Amino acid sequence: MSDALLSDRQEWVGTWWIPQDPTRRVPGVLTFDPKVGAELRLIGGWDHSVEIPVGDGSTIMTNRSRSWPILLGAASDGRPMTLLDARFVHAKTSHNQWNTSDGPDVLHLAPQTVMVGCHLGEADAVFVAGAATIENLTSWSDRIGIDGHRTRRGDGKPGGDLTIARLEPLVVKSGNLTIKLHHLIAQPRIREVRAERIADVKEHTSIEFVSAEPQALAFYTDLLGSIADLVSLSALKPSGLVTLRVYLPAQPERYPAGHPLGHARPEVQVFQRLVVKARPDDEAEPARNFLLTLRDRPFEDLLPLWLDVREKFAAARSMILGLHYVTDGYLESRLVTAVSAAESMHRALDPKPPIPQEEFKELRKQILAVDPAWKTWLAERFNDHTNVPTLRERLLELAERVGPAGAAAVADIPAWATTAKNARNTIAHAGAAKGDFDRLHAVVETTSAVVILNLLYELGVPKERLLTVVREHPRLSFAAELAQEAFGRT
Repeated sequence: MSDALLSDRQEWVGTWWIPQDPTRRVPGVLTFDPKVGAELRLIGGWDHSVEIPVGDGSTIMTNRSRSWPILLGAASDGRPMTLLDARFVHAKTSHNQWNTSDGPDVLHLAPQTVMVGCHLGEADAVFVAGAATIENLTSWSDRIGIDGHRTRRGDGKPGGDLTIARLEPLVVKSGNLTIKLHHLIAQPRIREVRAERIADVKEHTSIEFVSAEPQALAFYTDLLGSIADLVSLSALKPSGLVTLRVYLPAQPERYPAGHPLGHARPEVQVFQRLVVKARPDDEAEPARNFLLTLRDRPFEDLLPLWLDVREKFAAARSMILGLHYVTDGYLESRLVTAVSAAESMHRALDPKPPIPQEEFKELRKQILAVDPAWKTWLAERFNDHTNVPTLRERLLELAERVGPAGAAAVADIPAWATTAKNARNTIAHAGAAKGDFDRLHAVVETTSAVVILNLLYELGVPKERLLTVVREHPRLSFAAELAQEAFGRT
């Protein structure tokens, strides 16, 4: 893969300026480190202090520092660059600190986003497509272009065949979006060493979103990040972005008629510090450990459905994947997150109220008439928000709606629901968890499993398959073992 990777350190030497003052260009070095993000170290710079004007024409110097929504640059190789949301880090000034008209001698900034290949203006909805490569996406796609097998010939000597096939992209439309799954094979690389000749060939899969109307950068980073979430959910392992690119409209006016680049979309590489740090050279997740792949649901069905599911259950999705992205943390916070994810999931299903609305209104009317002195107090406690399922009822329904897999994941559904409800409420209202560590840990793992099963169910995974993954997937089968010890009937 020849792209600059989000997992690698990058460096650009160039000159940088503020869009409002393009004549004042400052030399400096921009670096990107996947662990700490981007840093721009300028030799010189701009006034960074925040000043407050007062009525007599003077200003008050504050200890606060400015930030720059957009900075532009030109790398030494001529590539245009845009930095977004550059925040002050450090400055050094040898002259009078109150005379800032010339700017500091040294200024260090931390841009949140680096774009290589464009100068972004105020009207930033200019990108027609976005694409990314993602860890485990190639395995998840279940598409193989490089295949082979080993044989043993009749004379007993080993043999074998290697086949290389270029696969057409998978394409589906969803609203104003066209989604493409590309399969790419690099040209074979042959090199000779003193002992032997070595041939390497690589293939990988990338995802692309094309919009009917130009969009801002965040539109594509959100969509591409959602595919990383889908692969992470499918593997129950964090899968990070390896490369991130957006595309500008083709510019045929810049080239002679018939020039091959006339219809090519200019590519812009994007670098951002991400929660999941990609490790693209690590071993891929084994195919048997995926809960969901394109073998289970075809691309043209799964991708539009996922875009709906990830939006409808956004809070539950974020919380439950956060437990897998950030595995460290206090047990209490993880328990609250897991149970809150389940509650949010059930709310998004828009269940019917426990009491029909007309009956509830009549009941409320009778309650409020009991004692006029308590009317205000009662009215605050008996309103439309009261006529909703309890937390325990929500948990029960979530476990039951996925069929036998729910019972397999939590062992005893009523006991699990009661324990999870009590543990969450004790932390939320009393400020501390009660119960032994193993039982509370079981609540976290089993509740997380129930939310995952419900997300898969919303994606069309059959109940029979859900039961299989509970029994066979390492993480879910482990949760089931914890449930049997913590909640199982004796």
